[in-house]
Amino acid sequence: MIYDKLRDIDRSWLYAGFLLVTLFPLVFPIPLPVTVTDTTQQVYDVVDALKPGDAVLLSVEFAADMSAELYPGLEAVYKHIVSKPGVKVVMIATSADGPMFVQRLLDTIDAGDKQYGTDLVNLGFLPGGESAIAAFCQDVHKTFPRDYYGTDIKSLPAMENLKSATDFALIINDSSGGLGPVGWIRQAHTNYGTTVATILGQDMALSALPYINSKQLSGLVAGLRGAAEYEKLLDIVGSGTAGMGAQSFAAVYFLALLVVANIGFLGQARAEKRQSNAGGGN
Repeated sequence: MIYDKLRDIDRSWLYAGFLLVTLFPLVFPIPLPVTVTDTTQQVYDVVDALKPGDAVLLSVEFAADMSAELYPGLEAVYKHIVSKPGVKVVMIATSADGPMFVQRLLDTIDAGDKQYGTDLVNLGFLPGGESAIAAFCQDVHKTFPRDYYGTDIKSLPAMENLKSATDFALIINDSSGGLGPVGWIRQAHTNYGTTVATILGQDMALSALPYINSKQLSGLVAGLRGAAEYEKLLDIVGSGTAGMGAQSFAAVYFLALLVVANIGFLGQARAEKRQSNAGGGN
């Protein structure tokens, strides 16, 4: 009977189906309807308002195991920043895995006419938590006498006038835990008046809302969905859109399996009941 066939399907076919429905939207991204939240719009607006001569600090603070959720948002924001004429981008990492994601941005994303040293700088790893953030905000050159590649920071034109947090128009951190944006809020925004925005996982997003409501934090890109929202604002299809598509297709696939499994179970139960009734009648 068909119910027996449903029950006896080889599990390898189910795994193959799951692989197919998740890989397809990753390879061929399908933009799904996404409503842009106010917090994502705020980050977009503050980046879009940057003027020639402004400098942005990107702080990468997530571990590799959270990159699938947090790198797409970083990528989308970075693409937006480098599209702004005359805006400089300085990048640091406060997590041990962070430097490789900074390097990935530099290696894989077209920054147009921006050149390393003049418009883009990778300062490397900053250990020490909030104490290190405080030291950086007070004296950038003392905290990082050399960049990630060992070049004297004084020889980089982009760093000439970037001496403290006051000299940055915007700081955006991308965090998977720990302090989140709080260290930058306390050290950069409170002490120097620098605008701070953040990229966080969905599990940490709620913790940022009080700082947004108090105007201490100028926006939040929340997880993979936030990345997809930001890409929608940029009118591009990127890894955030692809990731959301894969998640959505996987959810629909599992829902379909659940429906089919229950149809098979109920059908088999009814068939057994009919057989039992027929046997009792004899």
